[in-house]
Amino acid sequence: MGDCVSRFGKKSAVELAMVGLDGSGKTTILYNLKKKDFWNVKRTVGYNLENIRVRNKTFNLWDIGGVKNIRPLWRYHFIGKHGVIFVIDSSDVRRLDEAITELWNITKDPVAKNVRILVLANKQDKSGAIKPDDIKEKLTKENTFKNIEWEVMPASALAGHGLKKALLWFRPQT
Repeated sequence: MGDCVSRFGKKSAVELAMVGLDGSGKTTILYNLKKKDFWNVKRTVGYNLENIRVRNKTFNLWDIGGVKNIRPLWRYHFIGKHGVIFVIDSSDVRRLDEAITELWNITKDPVAKNVRILVLANKQDKSGAIKPDDIKEKLTKENTFKNIEWEVMPASALAGHGLKKALLWFRPQT
């Protein structure tokens, strides 16, 4: 993936869509990265957009609500994006299959055909959280990611662990 350059020759922002089930921690991730108050986050209806700088690189991060009736609209936010961050609540074992089903739906959508996908295993700081390697193994068994560049990374939205590293995974390769 080459460097992101606008038609004027200046480097432009890396455009990312962040999706996942409601309650997975997307808005907390966004606000932690932006250094906003994330202790009283409310359910996102629609989307939030923040411009974030990490190591002299600019990321436009679209946090899109994850309630069931909004999920069919995710696909419209993949257009023109360099990648998708799919956030999984690693501590919510009972909803893991639902999250994976939604992730597979993204991989089958022609709109998301050329985007890189980072699965962010959030809430790793909670006891009993599913480890990223276990999530990756479950995803690999289904062989859904044949022609997609993807990865699974650990994170803690509250502690801030793994968040900047996740964004930098989308940094253009030189």
